[in-house]
Amino acid sequence: MTKTEIKQRVMTIADYLFANPGATRPEIMALYGAQWQLSSRTIDRVIKEAREYNTERLEIIEKANKETLIDEATNAIKEAVATRNEVLEVLSGIIRNGLSDSDRIRAAAQISKMEGWEKAQRIDIQQILLDIETGTD
Repeated sequence: MTKTEIKQRVMTIADYLFANPGATRPEIMALYGAQWQLSSRTIDRVIKEAREYNTERLEIIEKANKETLIDEATNAIKEAVATRNEVLEVLSGIIRNGLSDSDRIRAAAQISKMEGWEKAQRIDIQQILLDIETGTD
């Protein structure tokens, strides 16, 4: 039996096992053993290689699924960022072209909140003093 024939048989059994995960050795022997006229030892080796192939196949599928999920999450984040930018653009338009001063003030306040400008900046005095003492900036 050539290497190509062995690979074909491994793939055939791998596909069968993939479609029928609970398949047993006697089932596989009944389906392919007599047809291929293989010894028990050879069919055991082919089954083992088929299971190893399926393990690799599942890992590739799981990796692809994770990548798909990551791509979908990335796209959702990009859409959320675009939505945020759209809101900021609308608010900026209100500031420039608002009908009343109160509308402009509310739009400016909302932009301030969204951009985090209203948060007080905290200065770590102890770190500044430590930097001065050690001569680092």
